[in-house]
Amino acid sequence: MGFVTSKVLLSRSYGLSLSDQYWICSKTQNLNWSDINFFDNTFFEDVDNLLFGNFKYTNGFIKKLNLISSDNTADGLVKKK
Repeated sequence: MGFVTSKVLLSRSYGLSLSDQYWICSKTQNLNWSDINFFDNTFFEDVDNLLFGNFKYTNGFIKKLNLISSDNTADGLVKKK
């Protein structure tokens, strides 16, 4: 995905998880936990599809990915997708 470290992916996906109720959000962002958590809201499949080779390319380029995915923080032993 072109990130230098996994911490960049974690921060861009707010650190959301299906096993914890924590998240990472800048004080300057106008977000509420209730609007973004995986327990009450859907998450996007862009990262999942990329990991499984099912991502759609446009003119040879990856479109802007929605990084809100439970796979970003799932333990290595937990089933993905």
